[in-house]
Amino acid sequence: MGRAAAVAVVLDAATRRWWERTAASASGQVRQVLRARIVLGAADELTNGQIAVACATSVNTVRKWRGRFALHGLPGLDDAHRPGRPKLYGPQACVQIVATATSAPPYPESTWSHRRIAGRLADLGISCSQVGRILNDLDPPAPGPRLAHSPRRPRVLGADHRRVRPVPDTAARHRANLEPSP
Repeated sequence: MGRAAAVAVVLDAATRRWWERTAASASGQVRQVLRARIVLGAADELTNGQIAVACATSVNTVRKWRGRFALHGLPGLDDAHRPGRPKLYGPQACVQIVATATSAPPYPESTWSHRRIAGRLADLGISCSQVGRILNDLDPPAPGPRLAHSPRRPRVLGADHRRVRPVPDTAARHRANLEPSP
């Protein structure tokens, strides 16, 4: 039994010039430059092994990108969608967190902390760090801690910088964003 022949790649002159510019780019993304070099090698009818040696990569990598380009063209060289880890808490949990954060805290406290919000919502089984992440990811952001190490937030000084301050109507605004439209 012989090996399967490598997928043939044919480029017209304009497309070839574009790939050559991409492969020679010093400021382009490394992965795009590598994929351009693979496509050019395939168009020059080099074997997968020869392309792999020339590009200092594995034969499997060459086979993958050569096949994707032959099958789908330029869109085939885009990175595949990676959804990541599924969310553990849905929009209802976010609404409950915002509603709790924007309500009056229990006496004698004057502000909410992430730990107190997580304790209040113990039935969700949510951690205080997750409460903080959910509050930080809201757009517009709900009132919450503005930590010095966060690139999106300004540095805030003071003893209570980890506290969540209640702001009226924030929960209603977020609930309205999450409700399905008619």
